[in-house]
Amino acid sequence: MSDFFGLPRSINLAASHYFSLIDMTKEEMTEPPLTMGMTDEQLMALIQGNSRVPNAIPCPSENVERTVADVTQASLVAIGYEKRQEKLLTPFWSGSMVPTSA
Repeated sequence: MSDFFGLPRSINLAASHYFSLIDMTKEEMTEPPLTMGMTDEQLMALIQGNSRVPNAIPCPSENVERTVADVTQASLVAIGYEKRQEKLLTPFWSGSMVPTSA
């Protein structure tokens, strides 16, 4: 099975803005995967506001978003899987070592 979305043919590595990174006039446009299985009637109902987008789009929870932020921060200061895991788990380890009674 090949990758549905191919690599862009032209990437402007000297781009100063996100929108100028890829020249979209040279790229083949495809329909978004979300709407590929929809009929024309379903699409028109969405456009007219008579319908809602199907619940096929997973919505990440706050915990997932926090985890992504934590992993991103750890990746900035720790190189390699083991170092990054150590950086991520250190706060949990240190919290579990605090005595709970006097």
